Amino acid sequence: MKRGFAWLLTLLALLGLLSGCGGGGDTTVSDTASNSAATDGADDPGGSYGAWAEAEVAEDSGGTAEDGASDRLENAKMIYTARMEVETTAFDTADADLRTLVEVLGGYFEQAAVHDYGSGYRSGDYKVRIPADQFQPFLDRVGTLCHVTYQEQTSENVSEAYYDAESRLATQRTKLERLQNLLAQAENMEDIITIESAISDTELEIERLTGTLRQYDALVDYATVHLSLQEVYQLSNVEEPATSFASRMGAAFASGWRGFVGALESLAVALAYVSSLGAALFSMISGYCIIPNLSIATSTETLRSLPEMVFRLDIPPLFSVMSALVLALTMGVAIVWTKSETLGKIFCEMERIMTALVNRIMIPILPFFVGLSFLGLAYEGSLSRHLPVFIMMVLIVIVGHFIWLAVLYGIGGALSGRNPSQVFRHYAPAYLTAVGTMSSAATLPVALECARKSSVLSRTMVEFMVPLGATVHLCGSVLTETFFVMTISLMLYGSLPSVGTMLLFCVLLGIFAVGAPGVPGGTVVASLGIVTGVLGFDPNGVALLIAIFALQDSFGTACNVTGDGALTLMLEGLFNRNGELGPLQDVAPAEKV
Repeated sequence: MKRGFAWLLTLLALLGLLSGCGGGGDTTVSDTASNSAATDGADDPGGSYGAWAEAEVAEDSGGTAEDGASDRLENAKMIYTARMEVETTAFDTADADLRTLVEVLGGYFEQAAVHDYGSGYRSGDYKVRIPADQFQPFLDRVGTLCHVTYQEQTSENVSEAYYDAESRLATQRTKLERLQNLLAQAENMEDIITIESAISDTELEIERLTGTLRQYDALVDYATVHLSLQEVYQLSNVEEPATSFASRMGAAFASGWRGFVGALESLAVALAYVSSLGAALFSMISGYCIIPNLSIATSTETLRSLPEMVFRLDIPPLFSVMSALVLALTMGVAIVWTKSETLGKIFCEMERIMTALVNRIMIPILPFFVGLSFLGLAYEGSLSRHLPVFIMMVLIVIVGHFIWLAVLYGIGGALSGRNPSQVFRHYAPAYLTAVGTMSSAATLPVALECARKSSVLSRTMVEFMVPLGATVHLCGSVLTETFFVMTISLMLYGSLPSVGTMLLFCVLLGIFAVGAPGVPGGTVVASLGIVTGVLGFDPNGVALLIAIFALQDSFGTACNVTGDGALTLMLEGLFNRNGELGPLQDVAPAEKV
C-alpha cells in the first residue's frame, strides 16, 4: 500500500512538471512527491507514468496541439494603450464632449481630475477605458474635438502568456481533482498530511492563475487611454491652408489679431510690474522718511527667552535665491527663443506642482503659524512692547494704499482723458469683499461687476484687464511688505537696510509679485526667498513678517483689486481712446448717479 501511494505521488509530481517549465508554483508539490518516492520506492523509475499522465492531460484538453495553435491564432489577445496630449480654447465644451463620447462608446473614466491653480487656464488629466473595438474610433474622434499636440499608441500581444496561463490552470485543476481522489483513498496519517499540503499549494496556484487571467481579460477587453487636456489662449502649431484670397485675408487678419492681443497682454503685465515696482519704491522712500521717527525699541535685554526647542529640522537650500532667480529668468528666455515645447511643458508642470503645494500645504497652515508666532511674541514680552508700533505700521500702510491708488487713477485719467472717479466710485463693493476674503481670485466676480458699471470703460477692456490683474497686479501687497521689512529690520537688527539692498529687493519683489498666486498671503510666501537671501532675515524675522503681514493682508488685497480699475483705464487711453476696440459701456441712468 505504501509503495502504491509512492507511485501515485510520483505520477502527480510528473503531472505538475508538465503544467509548464516556467511555473514556479509547482515546486513544493514536486519536491514533496519526489522525496516520498525516493524514500519508499526508489527502485521504480516511473517513466511510464509520466507518458501516461501526458496522454491523460492531452485527452482532457479535448484536442491536439495543432488544434490549440489554430484557436490561438484566431483569438489573439491584444492589449491596446494610448497617450494623448490635446489643447482647447473652450475647456468646458471640450470636457463635456469628451465625457459624452466616452459614454456613447461604452467606456468609462477610471480617473478624471481637473486642475485650476489660479493661472487662468485649466487642465484635465483623464484615464479612460474604452472597449477594444472602439479604441481607434475614440482616438480619431478626440482628434476632431480637440487639437492634438502629442499622440502615442502601443499594442502588446499577450496571447502566448494568456494561453500558457490558461493551459496551466487546466492542468492544475486536473491535478487538484486527482489529489482529492487520492486523499479520499489515503489511510496513513503521513500520506494524508503530505497530500493535503500538496492540495493547498495547488489551490494557491489555481487562485494565482485565475487572477492573472482576469487581469488579462480586463486589459484585453478595454483599451486604456491616458488623456491630458490643456486650456490655452491660442492653439499651438496650427496651420490652416488658405485656398482663396478671402481665406488668406481672413487668416492674415486672425494672425494679426492674435499678435495684437499678445502684445496687449504683454503690455498689461508690464504695467502691472511697473505699478508694483513703483509702489515698492514709494514705500521704500516713505520708510526712510517715517520709520526713524517712530518710537521703536531695539533693545532686547528685558525680553524673556523662549524655552529651548525640543525638535528642529533645518533643510538647507539647494542653491541661493539669486542663483535660482537668474536660472529661472535665463531658462525662461531660452525656452521662448528656442520654442522648446518639451522643456516648456516640464516647467509648466513644475509650476503647477509648486502652486498646489502652496495652496494645499503652506496656505492652510499659515493661520497656525501666525497664531503661534504671536504666542511666542507674547511670551517674550515683545508683543505688548511693540503693539503700538504694529498698529501704527498698519495705519501708515493703509494710508499709503490710498495715496498710491490716487497716483494710479491720476495717471489713468491723464492717459485716457476721462474722469477716473467714474471708475473708482464703483469699486466700494469690491474693496469690502477683498477685505473680507483676502483673495484677489475670490473677489474677481464682484470686481467685474463693479467695473462694468463704469461709463468710461469698454466691456472689452474690462473683461481683459480685470481678470488678468487679479493674478499679476499686487501693488498693495508689495507696498505693505516693503514698509514692513524695513520696520522689522530696525526692530530686530537695529538698523534699516541700505539703499542699494532695498533697491534690489524692490526690483525682485516686483517680479515675484507678478508670479505670486492671488490667494491669502501669496505675496509674502512667494517672496520669502528674497527676504532671507537679500535682506538676511533669520527665522525670527521671517516669522514676525508673516505674522504682521497677516494683520493687514485684507487691506493690501483690497488695494490690489481696486488698482486693477486704474490699469484698465490706462489701457483704455493707450488702445481704445476713440473706441477702436469697442464702444464704452452703456450704463443705465440709475447706475450713473
